[in-house]
Amino acid sequence: MHTTSFDKLISGLLAAYVARFTGHWHAAVFARCFCAIILTLSSAQAAAAAPVDVRIVVDVSKAMHVADPENLRGAGIELLVQNLSNEQSAGLWAYSQLTQKLVEYGPANGLWKQMAAIHSRHLEGQSERANLPGAVQAATWDLDRPDRPVTHLVLFSNGRIDQGLTPLEHDNVKQLLLNSWAAKLRDARVIVHTVAIAQGPQAEVDTDLLRQLADLSGGLHKTVSDQSALQTYLLDILALAEHAPQVQPDANGRFQIAPGDQALNVLWMQDEAARNGQPSPVLLQPDGERLDRLTPLDSGRWVLAQNFEMVTVREPQVGWWQVEGVTPKRLTVLGDIEIRVDGLATPVVPTEESHAVIRLFSQGQLIEDAGFLDLLDVRVWLKDERQTVPLPVDRSNEAFQAFFVNLGDGAYELEVEVAAPTFRRHKTVPFVAANPLRVDFKSTADGELVAWLQFNHADVDYGTVRAGAKVRKPPQVGVIVPAERLPAGL
Repeated sequence: MHTTSFDKLISGLLAAYVARFTGHWHAAVFARCFCAIILTLSSAQAAAAAPVDVRIVVDVSKAMHVADPENLRGAGIELLVQNLSNEQSAGLWAYSQLTQKLVEYGPANGLWKQMAAIHSRHLEGQSERANLPGAVQAATWDLDRPDRPVTHLVLFSNGRIDQGLTPLEHDNVKQLLLNSWAAKLRDARVIVHTVAIAQGPQAEVDTDLLRQLADLSGGLHKTVSDQSALQTYLLDILALAEHAPQVQPDANGRFQIAPGDQALNVLWMQDEAARNGQPSPVLLQPDGERLDRLTPLDSGRWVLAQNFEMVTVREPQVGWWQVEGVTPKRLTVLGDIEIRVDGLATPVVPTEESHAVIRLFSQGQLIEDAGFLDLLDVRVWLKDERQTVPLPVDRSNEAFQAFFVNLGDGAYELEVEVAAPTFRRHKTVPFVAANPLRVDFKSTADGELVAWLQFNHADVDYGTVRAGAKVRKPPQVGVIVPAERLPAGL
């Protein structure tokens, strides 16, 4: 985002907010922020794509066990780790009062995935207390390492910071986490995705804290209560944390593998009860050979988990494949072509200038060959719960720009299709569009009116943010009220 664009954004967003209360009180808050922008993408960064690693942090306190008695956390962790490529690095930590390293940070190979899957099935409540800041700090011990890749930190937590502190001490810890540590994570290219699980009336979730941690780093946040919602959300996180494009089978279940494709991953979502007694899904290779659960794989593996199954085929045959039986939930290909989408750091601010930038990479290097790019047909759609709308796409040198039309607040998916004579690849990127300025009005026990302001965005340097409020009771003249810094807002 360019500074000039952000200036226009600020002037448009920080308009008057009016809240009405019972009686004759009317309040209007006019806020103006002076923000120094941290540009998250430069042309030099775009030229060479960095690897990505994933760090999983899970709350195992007793309160979290009450909120998640069915251990959805474990099923979610297993889904995440089994879908990581062997080329990615990953680590797994669990925390309550203390933080424990369950699986050493390193390459997410077969042994690493087995160890992570075993630990994920046995997450018992350990302590009444939960040291969330300490767990985040333990999992990001290497913030100053210059060669550390872009990191996606997936946090399974209810957001509680329970260390036996007084209310004042608790607020200070929360302020340190949001105002200091979150900024360090953002500056070090650590993207935090928060997963809150709330099953039953006894579950307590600090949604505000978890949402702010995600917003401040450009990550996603969601509170889920069942397996289906959790799986869908974790696939959204995987779409952001990996580079492999997807393949969409046609109406007959056929899809194409191109020269240079190194691995094929097919994921089916079905639990053990639905799987029992049902025939195995089948992949029909171009040479006519059938692959199913019983087929020996010289280079690959077929995984049967509690709530899903998947197969990885190394060096897949070039040509047309076909899926028989259960329709896959997700089908990805690791090969020479990677699709990268920039401009969707959450939350995306809906303005007339909002757009996404699509670039293609080959083995980590930006594809700039004009002759090759001229052969491509790039199409983009914006999808929400109601509709799927095609977006205008413009080519600019090595990049394709998709411009948003009538983008409003809400959850979206950007669907990108890149078609060439020998292959067709897809990339689905979830994102949230939202005004980063939030204003709420509350009354204290003494009847005092309080305006609560929050400004959450990953591109903002919060050390330079200033805000003020102008309040008036008609027909009186407005009074300027200074804003006081608090742990989670102004």
